[in-house]
Amino acid sequence: MLNADRHNLIIDLLKRRGSVKLKDLTELVDSSESTIRRDLAELEEKGLLKRVHGGAILTQARTIEMSMMEKSFKNVQRKKKRLRNWRPRWLRTEIVFT
Repeated sequence: MLNADRHNLIIDLLKRRGSVKLKDLTELVDSSESTIRRDLAELEEKGLLKRVHGGAILTQARTIEMSMMEKSFKNVQRKKKRLRNWRPRWLRTEIVFT
């Protein structure tokens, strides 16, 4: 597996789980522990994760900001309900002509 592919896989796992273990990454990526440690060190230098004993966690800044795709699928039912109930202010008052 290429370096960039491993990095993307690690970041995707962290986004889903919040933390990953070194042992799980070595089995999933089918790479040695030293390779995964090197990848984690590179990603930590970029500020994408924080290494902890036995694995890594997502940095606080990355957990707050979601991609546009993730945001579009979040709270879909609530967004649809708001859209159905939305009417311009001038339509909210009923005027009866006689």
